[in-house]
Amino acid sequence: SLSEVRREVLVGQQLTEILPTIFSDQKRTVAVVIQDSAELRATGGFVQSIALLTFEQGKLTDVKMLKPDDISTALSGIVAPPEEITQFLKETQWFVRDANWNPDFEVTAKQIAWFLDKGTGTQVDGVVALNTSSLAQIVGVFGSVKLSDFGDAEITDKNLSERAFSSAKASLTENDPALSDKNFLESVFVAVL
Repeated sequence: SLSEVRREVLVGQQLTEILPTIFSDQKRTVAVVIQDSAELRATGGFVQSIALLTFEQGKLTDVKMLKPDDISTALSGIVAPPEEITQFLKETQWFVRDANWNPDFEVTAKQIAWFLDKGTGTQVDGVVALNTSSLAQIVGVFGSVKLSDFGDAEITDKNLSERAFSSAKASLTENDPALSDKNFLESVFVAVL
């Protein structure tokens, strides 16, 4: 259908922007923002974690997973939030978890890159966002992935959204410290890598 072709063209356009960064002869770092679609934000969901992927001559050489709260804590001083965040979320400080507030992804990518630079000292060459739906599509390419952090659960494109929701609900309601340290969507991303 026309909508499927349009979606594929848009994905192709996005890939043509990031692939030269990945397949450069130089060392490059790309930030992958993992977003939970169950809690809406303008670019696809609440920021659950950020993966820093380092490529050298087109090969993935390093993966570093970051928690948004750790990045925000490392910042010196207070970052004033956009007016909308103060108005709707009642926040007086801007945190990485809300850096994707702007629906223009180019603006959001620059903001996330700024937070990474100021909070970790890491300058990135590109920013990519994955939400629950896009992770499900990637898992669908592989058929399934197993999550050792979640009792070897087999995740497919069909059950990923439901499992993500169940995992988030369990970590909020069961008061289990072990659950709070486990990020379901991050685990799916790592399994895919």
